[in-house]
Amino acid sequence: MRAPFLLPALTRSHHFFGSAVVMTVITLSYLVSSRWQVAAPLSPGWGRLDGLVPHIPLAGLVYISHYLLIASGLLVLRWPERDRLLWRMVLALTAALVVFQLFPVELPPSPLPRGFPLARVCREVFALDSPFNTFPSLHAAFALLTAGALRRQEPRAGTAFLVWGWAVVVSTLLAKRHFVPDAAAGVLLAAVCERLVPSRLDVSGAERAS
Repeated sequence: MRAPFLLPALTRSHHFFGSAVVMTVITLSYLVSSRWQVAAPLSPGWGRLDGLVPHIPLAGLVYISHYLLIASGLLVLRWPERDRLLWRMVLALTAALVVFQLFPVELPPSPLPRGFPLARVCREVFALDSPFNTFPSLHAAFALLTAGALRRQEPRAGTAFLVWGWAVVVSTLLAKRHFVPDAAAGVLLAAVCERLVPSRLDVSGAERAS
């Protein structure tokens, strides 16, 4: 079985360059989409499910560790696992961008309390998030995709990576950076992308033996 989804740039000898190109495209696509929406944003406010989740500002530190998790994945993962992760992220981003444009939802503000540790850092990182790019949560999707890839390559540390990934998912709610449906949709999006880019598909075109 062939692997037609593999990018030519993401070869064993060029995967660092290819990874940088793909991540640059992902970042720019997100930033551009955050400044422009096809439809008028909805402002539903916090729902009943969201009201059941307490606001824990310290969870914001776990939330911003999402970027460290992705960076760790890109540095630690070897080819072709890194290739598969990047393609899953591209698929997740493409699907999310469509929803962001057609169904933008405005996130209510949740200011940090006075004296909050690393408040300036959190504000700077939070500023990168678009208040309209909420559903689905790419933080949740990217965190789980990266944690899953790291777990497959480094099984001894697999549990730690999964805990980190799920901690990011939970932090999107506790830090009030997403609605509950956003996080659920992000988890589902990650599962779908995992299925669309099978982990056992070898770049040579043959399925690995189980």
